[in-house]
Amino acid sequence: MFALAIASALALAAPDEAPNRVLEELNARSAPVGHAFLLDTSAGMETSTLPLRAAIADIVAALPEGDVVEIQAFHVRPLVALPPTTVTDAGRAALVEKVRALDLSSGYDRDLGAGLDRLAESLSREGAPTYQHAFI
Repeated sequence: MFALAIASALALAAPDEAPNRVLEELNARSAPVGHAFLLDTSAGMETSTLPLRAAIADIVAALPEGDVVEIQAFHVRPLVALPPTTVTDAGRAALVEKVRALDLSSGYDRDLGAGLDRLAESLSREGAPTYQHAFI
């Protein structure tokens, strides 16, 4: 089963409340869930990547053990910023810091279609979690 949630300005609208509101909705399930983030890193979006990384890190910090998180980015071409990674209690702090420190290169143009194609491939890969949430 595939669920698509669009949260285009996750950290910008209400930075202190947005991650908590999203987490309440995400945690209302029982099976491990995949959380895929697709970030626009084109030149015009450069200033928004820092607050987005912070918001994603806050979400990762609160995810249940066993959930899977991945971050895809796109500008002129899509790229994998963080491959699918299972959240563990032992590795949570390191994963949160890794998300906060992601080096998201930017490009002069954007190809949303290529980014969405890459995301769809990842979400439908063999072994992907049954329930998935995608944030674009």
